[in-house]
Amino acid sequence: MAPRVSLAMLLAAVPPLAAQDAAAPPTTRDPWRWPFSADSIWNTPIGSGAVYTPAGLGPATHVGTDIQILLRTAATDPEREVLDSPTWGPGRASGKTPLGFALRVPDDWIVPDAGKDNPYGLTPNANFAILLPDGDSLLQGCKVCRVQRGGPVHMPDWMRFPANRKTVSLRGDGLEGGGQGASGMSALGGTIRLGELVGNAPIRHAVKINPFAARYCFYSKEIPGWRWPAKRADSYAPKEYKGTNPAVVMGSLLALKPDATPEALGLQTAPGRKLFFALQNYGAYFTEDAAWDTWDLIVERDVEKEFVRAHGFTMNSETWRDEVNRLMTALHVVDNNGPSRIGGGGKPRQPPAPPFRTEAAAGTPANLGGGAAAAPAPKAEPPAARTPRPGAAEAWKERLKARLLEQIASGKGPCFAAFGGEATVTAAAPDGNLTVRMTGGGLARVRWEQIGPGEGLALAQGLLREGTAADHALVAFYLILNRRSPAPHLERAGRWAPEVESSFAE
Repeated sequence: MAPRVSLAMLLAAVPPLAAQDAAAPPTTRDPWRWPFSADSIWNTPIGSGAVYTPAGLGPATHVGTDIQILLRTAATDPEREVLDSPTWGPGRASGKTPLGFALRVPDDWIVPDAGKDNPYGLTPNANFAILLPDGDSLLQGCKVCRVQRGGPVHMPDWMRFPANRKTVSLRGDGLEGGGQGASGMSALGGTIRLGELVGNAPIRHAVKINPFAARYCFYSKEIPGWRWPAKRADSYAPKEYKGTNPAVVMGSLLALKPDATPEALGLQTAPGRKLFFALQNYGAYFTEDAAWDTWDLIVERDVEKEFVRAHGFTMNSETWRDEVNRLMTALHVVDNNGPSRIGGGGKPRQPPAPPFRTEAAAGTPANLGGGAAAAPAPKAEPPAARTPRPGAAEAWKERLKARLLEQIASGKGPCFAAFGGEATVTAAAPDGNLTVRMTGGGLARVRWEQIGPGEGLALAQGLLREGTAADHALVAFYLILNRRSPAPHLERAGRWAPEVESSFAE
């Protein structure tokens, strides 16, 4: 019997895809991966007119993450009822009360209940940002839960009021929509995304960090625990906020001074230097209370997993704690940040965010009021053709071959639509030549060099039986190559998504 070939062994021989040049800003952007307008609070760089005030922050005994649940949906996703999420702790999925609307979500999209089996703890914020099928309407909130495949989605009972589920534009200013419970600021804006703490590309937006509000956040009648762009502070702020610096509140923008350097701060790691770049050039907003002695970075789900794979230490390790503490203790408040002087004004430290890609234009706005579900998007024109970077198409085709060999070796040849009917790949030679069994029992031999973009897409879709992130990445790549939208496969590609995007010229 031939030895089983593992995917890891095969992929080791695949040449790496072209990496994004960290020094050269991109010329366009995907609004889902890099949201909101160029002049939003999230994308405006710190300016030369910034007035820096010492924040007076100290080291924490712990560092960690606050996980944001981000989902990009499609009109083909099934419509599921939204029920209440009645508890702050365990039992969020016990709600039975309909909230008067429905959402289109993939059946395999799961958000665990709070509790001991949740990797994010007993009382996770579970802030969410869901991009509706029109490709522009963004629904944001907190305390989301969905424990059953194909089951209902659970959200807080206040979402039963249409005014509390108003959507905002993915291409707007990012000021409205909520999601961050303490401050009322955006759940999507400022969230560190998959791929941003690994690789070469810098983080080109402001980030969000949770402070220990009882220690650092100030409260008085004149300064009620928040400032613009926050909408509010925690309801317990009058009693619990004990900070002594009036500049440090929910909504404060904090940044490293222009003369700070990674060397002077003693930074030791690549992700520490990436966070340094973001903090010096864009800053960080305080948007939630960590509620204990920790600094928590607000990140997309699974960022913490790709972080440890890439760097060999976790986001709550002593190594990372020491890096974050070096950065936090050097932060200053940009005290003149305001609606007319975002980032302090003056000459920005970085170029503006590039325009959105034309193929990512918005559809008809979705309506979640009056019990209506998200409306399917109207049929759109095919996305504009995108050119793969040199060697990228060949590299992805090699990955496709490797995945085919692995599935066939395990006795699970992919089934797909091709040659006018249904077909199953029953054998594959090391050179990629395929034996395909047709619906009627006939066999076809297909040489690997005959596999073009269309056949590659059919094969990649046939691999989705197991639905791994790498499989979704393959489908996303071939969808783009075939001038088709990669959603929702790009969203489900996890750590592979940035590699798919970087495979195409801007």
